[in-house]
Amino acid sequence: MKGAWNMVERKVIWGFVLAGLFLWMTTTCFGDAAGDLGQVESYVKNGMFSEAEQLCKSVAQNNPGSDSALQAQGKLAVVYIMTGRLPQADAEVDKLMSDFKGNSELAAVLYGIANRYKQVKDSQRASNLSERICKDYPTSEQAQRIQLDSGKEQALGFIANGRFHRAEESVKSLVNTCGNNPALGATLFKIAREFKELCRYEEAERVYQQIVQACPDSEVVGKARMAVDKLKIWNQINSGDVAGAQAGLEKLIKDYKDEDDLAHTVHGVALKLEENGHYEQAKALYGRVAQDYPGSGFAARIPLDLKKCDILAMIGKEPFEKISQEINSLLASSRGDARLPMVIWKVGRTCYEQAMRLEGQGSAEQAKELYGNAVEVLTIVINQMPSSVAAAEACKDAARCYEKLGESGKAKACYQKVVDEYPGCRSADYARKQLNR
Repeated sequence: MKGAWNMVERKVIWGFVLAGLFLWMTTTCFGDAAGDLGQVESYVKNGMFSEAEQLCKSVAQNNPGSDSALQAQGKLAVVYIMTGRLPQADAEVDKLMSDFKGNSELAAVLYGIANRYKQVKDSQRASNLSERICKDYPTSEQAQRIQLDSGKEQALGFIANGRFHRAEESVKSLVNTCGNNPALGATLFKIAREFKELCRYEEAERVYQQIVQACPDSEVVGKARMAVDKLKIWNQINSGDVAGAQAGLEKLIKDYKDEDDLAHTVHGVALKLEENGHYEQAKALYGRVAQDYPGSGFAARIPLDLKKCDILAMIGKEPFEKISQEINSLLASSRGDARLPMVIWKVGRTCYEQAMRLEGQGSAEQAKELYGNAVEVLTIVINQMPSSVAAAEACKDAARCYEKLGESGKAKACYQKVVDEYPGCRSADYARKQLNR
């Protein structure tokens, strides 16, 4: 009996020994694989692609069928893409989809490879792989991301090309196909903001409303509701109902007092008042931003905003010599402010717009003088701030002024400058059309 128990004890002990040995080997193997995959990342980061390739192959061979092999083969495909060996990358993708068909992590690896294709500007391969992910793994997080990104890019493309109705159709399709995606609200918010940037307020409001209706649990739903109310205030300002806009703003501030975006909203209403020539009301609201939201990023902007309003209010009412003095003072005091070029451009643009109104009213001589003043201000931006975003707009507006002054040669030179030096900006398309008339 004692011998039988000894035999059992030996079997139990050997069982523990073997189990421990297996656990040690497994832990060591995966630990080494994890370390090797980290080393692959280091190799890629430092441009050591040959070393990265060999290590990926080694990990895949030593850990067949494992998650480590999946990651290694995915990284190998990325190495092939980064070194321009696209046929090898395609073959590796096919191998991945064959070797790891049932692996829940495969969609994430393929998604990373598709993004790498995008980074090297191979949109066709990126699109093809994205379609395969959506077809083979339709319920995966990556498939949902692809559908969302594709819909967003389509909508933004239509907006950029002025096809606003098609953009709204894309938004509706996006809501229908991605209604359960938790990121839908944030995506729609970006699309609405793009509409708003182009002053397409009705379209923007409809997209914000869709966020409220389709994404009630989204983290941006509060901002979307506030944006709808803000656009209503903007429309009141545009229609001349300043009192109604001010009452609407007071209600908005009360209703959304806990929103962290409130300072931005109030500042935006002040800007809209300024754009419509209500300078005193704008100044009062700028002052309120500084007083009520001192910790926001907008409080630091207020001194320049107030000075801008003062200068804009002088246009057409004060001698241009006095306006020039104020501009020179502003240049001296705010030289390091990144917003200064846009402020100076705004002054020049306002001179141009007022000249247009005077010309329309039959005051040709006054308009001509103001066109000349506008050129003088815009030239400050063109010559002194050429690397700013405002420089291209200033060139375009200066060209328009020269056209009004009958100086076609100078106008053409300004348009050419936009095309040559700022080819990627929005004004470049307009300048090309003017040059090709």
